[in-house]
Amino acid sequence: MKKLIMLAAVAAIAAGCQTRITAEKNPEVAHPIQAKVTVNGEDRIINTGYMVTSGGWYATARSPLYAKESLQGLTIGVSTNGTVHLGLDAYDRDLSTNAIVMVKTIFDGSVNLVNACAKAYATIQTAGANTAAGAVADKIAKYFKDRGGDPAKSSVIADKTAQTVTVTDGSTCISCDALGNCTDCVEGV
Repeated sequence: MKKLIMLAAVAAIAAGCQTRITAEKNPEVAHPIQAKVTVNGEDRIINTGYMVTSGGWYATARSPLYAKESLQGLTIGVSTNGTVHLGLDAYDRDLSTNAIVMVKTIFDGSVNLVNACAKAYATIQTAGANTAAGAVADKIAKYFKDRGGDPAKSSVIADKTAQTVTVTDGSTCISCDALGNCTDCVEGV
């Protein structure tokens, strides 16, 4: 059973979401054309030909979460030479404010963590060190997130005496030295 699958993606601006339209064309169906004939006094049914009809289409559309969309004039088709066409007269999207808040919360946590790490690292950085605080802060934040830390719940502590930066969210804890080398730590130790 041969199926033709088309996929059209209309990229959305907010949160990298996308609208996906998928259409599957089912194969044509051959229907016999039959006639009743009499052979040697007996009635028999014979096929006199075939009529080919479309197998139809199965189409789906997926919209991103928290978005209201409208598609007008959607046409999808396949020509006899196998050329596929998709047409859309109008497309409109109204993004819910919930999506904006969700995306802002996701990114703010990480940005705040990197900023806090940069500030903490700058306080423990040894004089004359060539390491950029921003690069080390990114490294610290990445190490914390890779260990399962939640940037939105994190707190960053600089210890000038021990020359360390500690990042914790209550369950994940890391400690990094003045060179940016990080290790896991135990909360409260």
